[in-house]
Amino acid sequence: MARRTSKIWLLLAPLLALAAVIAIIFDVLNKPHSIADIGQTLRMSDVTEMTHLYPWRPKSERALLPVPPDRAVDIIDPDLHVPLQRFVQGLDSSSESDSLQTDGNHRETALSFYPTASQADVRRPRLSQTFAPGGDVVIAEKLWRLDGTLAHKMANSDDGRFADVSEYADDGYTVTFQKKTDLHPEDYWNGPRLLEERHYLDKDHGHALVFSSIYNPDGTSTITNFDSDGHVLREAIWSKWHSVAGTKVVAYYPGTHKIRFSSQSNSIEDAVAYYRLDGTQSHQLSISNGHTTVTTFDKNGVALPYEQYFDRIDKTVDGVVKSEYKLLFLTEKDAAGHMTRRVDLWHQPGLPDSEDRFNVTIGGVRYLEVDSLYAADGTLETVKYWKDELKDPPDKVETHLPAENIRMQLPDDETRLDLPSLDGDDLPVPPPLRGPGGH
Repeated sequence: MARRTSKIWLLLAPLLALAAVIAIIFDVLNKPHSIADIGQTLRMSDVTEMTHLYPWRPKSERALLPVPPDRAVDIIDPDLHVPLQRFVQGLDSSSESDSLQTDGNHRETALSFYPTASQADVRRPRLSQTFAPGGDVVIAEKLWRLDGTLAHKMANSDDGRFADVSEYADDGYTVTFQKKTDLHPEDYWNGPRLLEERHYLDKDHGHALVFSSIYNPDGTSTITNFDSDGHVLREAIWSKWHSVAGTKVVAYYPGTHKIRFSSQSNSIEDAVAYYRLDGTQSHQLSISNGHTTVTTFDKNGVALPYEQYFDRIDKTVDGVVKSEYKLLFLTEKDAAGHMTRRVDLWHQPGLPDSEDRFNVTIGGVRYLEVDSLYAADGTLETVKYWKDELKDPPDKVETHLPAENIRMQLPDDETRLDLPSLDGDDLPVPPPLRGPGGH
């Protein structure tokens, strides 16, 4: 009797062992694990002996374990014949675990891990993502550093209209960047609209707000730069639709509430007023496409009588706009704002091509206009006089020879490029339009 019982157990033992292995496999399938988890649950010998998890399915629907590097394994629903879970392992020992949507093609969630030195090492999560139904659009995600601290987080609102993004310092909780976007604005045809954006210094530097961009209810946007102490450095109010025309900018001296420059733009030019620390105006600039007109003010804030007109070529060097200037002409005005003089310098820097004087008295005679023309070497060639009407021929013409060496000496103040720094942060917003030769 004992011998018969032993034989029965000898026959049943392999069957019971096989049943135990099958139970483990179905436990794995019912509770999806990562590749490493599956390796811990199923011994290598078990996996080797049970080559296909679904031997009754067509070969194309079978899932193989374990996963070799740079391969993927799908756990397939035996009834729907579609993958439910996917495990991916890269050549660098990185891995990813995906839950699939009911179509078996698109991901519902994905969790990827940093590479490990060996399969026995603890895996560290790198990126977690949640996808919208029926596609691969990410609606939520988190990114971790190798040390486990949170680096980035994004989440869409429940209705899918708004997206919030945050980035974090090395500690994993100090916010360094925030952005909120309207993904489907009802009154905007040009794609998503930025609603809010903020930049902060890291914790070691006081975690101060240094930049903000806020979309206002009236359709304008306010963009503000701050210093590390919270003082406003510059505030730009962009007009609706982020158009240049109507944009206003005010910049301040660091650490103060004193205005450094203020500007207002239209469709043709930026009109920019620069101020000294004592509050007096130093310059008035008109910045247009390829040209800059400059009015200079004395130390008391009184405008000097001349106005300079420069040709400007803007070039981008290492991401910074640099401007090259050439003085083309200058004008003078009287106290009533009427032009009294214009000097053109189109060819040689510092050498006049012509000088036009208006309503001027010479030798007791009042002239409506007197034009002086100069040779390329700067010597006077011809002077034309008109008394009451600009007509041809003039009322009087003088000619001069180069040997006479009659020249016009322009004051240095009138020909010198006397501008506030216009590079980098000193450029108003928007910056000058690109001129000829700019790139």
